[in-house]
Amino acid sequence: MRRVRLTLLLMILLLGSAWALTVVRNLAYVNQTANIALITLYTPTVTGLYEINFYGRLHACTGVGDTNATATLLWTDTISAQSTPMAMNGYSGTGVAARFTYPIVASAGAPIQFQVVYTPGTDACPYDLNIDVVKE
Repeated sequence: MRRVRLTLLLMILLLGSAWALTVVRNLAYVNQTANIALITLYTPTVTGLYEINFYGRLHACTGVGDTNATATLLWTDTISAQSTPMAMNGYSGTGVAARFTYPIVASAGAPIQFQVVYTPGTDACPYDLNIDVVKE
């Protein structure tokens, strides 16, 4: 009976660790009103599956016009360089939130990067960003 319990405990521990996720990088930007130049989020040491969690919020403003902020995620998989935009487009008086989750395969030694292009309207609403890089 004791062996059965130990075997079950070992199986639970092994299976649980197989599904363990590790946040390898977390970034937070608050009240941004300009571009964010290309930065490296993380450089994998092994080729593997990563998940990029992105939450962006464009603040509500009272001016006239619209403000846009587009973050672009860049990485290299096992074949070639990849990129995908994540847009936050807002209009005066309305805040907007954008949520994205991207599973990617990233190659060892090739950085996972992002940048933001900010296009202010006449109201120049600020934006916030939260980004997590998770190793699966």
